[in-house]
Amino acid sequence: MTLHITNTRLDDRPVTVTCDDGVITAISDPADAPAPQPGDDVLDGTGTAAIPGLVNAHTHAAMTLFRSWAGDLQLQEWLTEHIWPAEARLTPEDVYWGTRLAAIEML
Repeated sequence: MTLHITNTRLDDRPVTVTCDDGVITAISDPADAPAPQPGDDVLDGTGTAAIPGLVNAHTHAAMTLFRSWAGDLQLQEWLTEHIWPAEARLTPEDVYWGTRLAAIEML
């Protein structure tokens, strides 16, 4: 299934976003956008903005609690001497609150 979102804006310019089977396949100037074919869906995006999907596919949410800890160290020293020992002492409640904090920051 192909979806064409017309009249939306990206970086304050008009664009048409084309998606095939849920995957963005083109972001085009409206004059250059692929023409809808019979059976395609067209959604009028007037008054909307095209923005990133706001998906973080790799996160260590609970580790938000350790932000800025020994941040001036090399990675291996930072992990082995500071982060991993602290992480080993986390309780389930610590993980819960660290994850909640991260989720709030992601909004």
